[in-house]
Amino acid sequence: MHPNPPAPGGLPAPDAPPRTVLRARGPRGVLARAGLGLLVALVLLALVEGLLRLLLGPPPPPLLVRSLWDFSKPLFEFRGQVVDPVYQRSDAIPPFGLHKQPDRPRVLVVGGSTVRAGSRLPLAQEFPMVLERLLLASGVRVEVINLGRPVFDSSGVREVVSQAMVLDPDVVVSVQGHNDIGNVSFLRLYGDLESALAARLWASLYRFRIYHLLERFTVPAPRLSLPSPRGDLTRFRAVDRSRVLLAETFYRQNLDHMTHEAQDRGVAVVLATIVGDDLASPGAPSCPDRIPPGSGKLTPREWKLGIPVPDLTLPNVEAALVEDPDCADLLYLKGLLLTPHDPLGAAALQRARDLDPLPIRATTAVQEATREVARDRGATLVDLDALARQEGAGVAPRAWFVDPVHFSALGHLEIARMLLDPLRQVLEGIDASEASPDGRGVSGR
Repeated sequence: MHPNPPAPGGLPAPDAPPRTVLRARGPRGVLARAGLGLLVALVLLALVEGLLRLLLGPPPPPLLVRSLWDFSKPLFEFRGQVVDPVYQRSDAIPPFGLHKQPDRPRVLVVGGSTVRAGSRLPLAQEFPMVLERLLLASGVRVEVINLGRPVFDSSGVREVVSQAMVLDPDVVVSVQGHNDIGNVSFLRLYGDLESALAARLWASLYRFRIYHLLERFTVPAPRLSLPSPRGDLTRFRAVDRSRVLLAETFYRQNLDHMTHEAQDRGVAVVLATIVGDDLASPGAPSCPDRIPPGSGKLTPREWKLGIPVPDLTLPNVEAALVEDPDCADLLYLKGLLLTPHDPLGAAALQRARDLDPLPIRATTAVQEATREVARDRGATLVDLDALARQEGAGVAPRAWFVDPVHFSALGHLEIARMLLDPLRQVLEGIDASEASPDGRGVSGR
């Protein structure tokens, strides 16, 4: 017989010893407790992240990390009458029809991350789709397809246009130039596996406000102690100028080849100069020992220059430029002191961009190459760079950008507006050509 029989109702007798709660032991118990602790930690981090975003807003966009494309693989996959631009990968646009609709010309917009995904905006807010809506609203039936991809320079864009001829386009719109210069810097920075993986990890962490806060208070800003005006810049991974000159040469050759191939297939070509933010600081120091203390600061991620420093005056900067006329830092500061609305100030900012030790923006030579190819090949030129400078009274408006090369939603809208009338004229010329008895085309066809 049980020494302590249960009381009526199944309850233990009053004098029964209390039950002992047994915890799971062994690997399963350890894993369960670790999982519970991890879950609690994640919930707390999520609450802190939400609070920081509520107080400080969302984090700025992280570095755009994309892999180079293996051009031994096709850029497009065809499934019956549907085309999938597989080269765009995570930035892919929806699949579209292989054949265009009757009485609806097909326009292909090509380029790098300025065209697709660099601004981290929805596809509908990028300028190719905005341009399509503006054309449709003005009564022009058209189909605009965004074939841009981050990382692609003129070599990649040239291949896109070559393989896209099977899509029977009527017009190719090219907006490119930054990546031919920027890829030289990025390959210098992230050309090996270790640095590439570090960049991907940083880009992932940079999406969280908590990481911003930790980086701000735990990572000290490096001290600048270069021994001479031409001191060793390897610590900043400066780019050799000869590589920039080579990239400019390749850009012109690729753009010319792309334009010729498209025109040879009877496709009209619109070449647009690329637009960058000249008010952004150079990417790395060029002569930090020549500028007054406090006007420059090397943060963990960028080189910042500013002018609220007592000793930073225009005469001091110009005197230093006499000694070092190719210093991008001094030229940038001169442009700010003169103000960008002063032609000399805008010119100084432009030269600072061209002499950037770590360049990511298209240079003056790249812009001129676009204009020259358009003139030599009889293509339609839309000088977005000149139009943007006119709009901003010397430099493109700062509100158009989220970083030195990528557009804000406002910037995409303005670029679409500047492309609207030239593209509409090209499309009207195509309609007139197809309606004429002899079928002869207009310029660019």
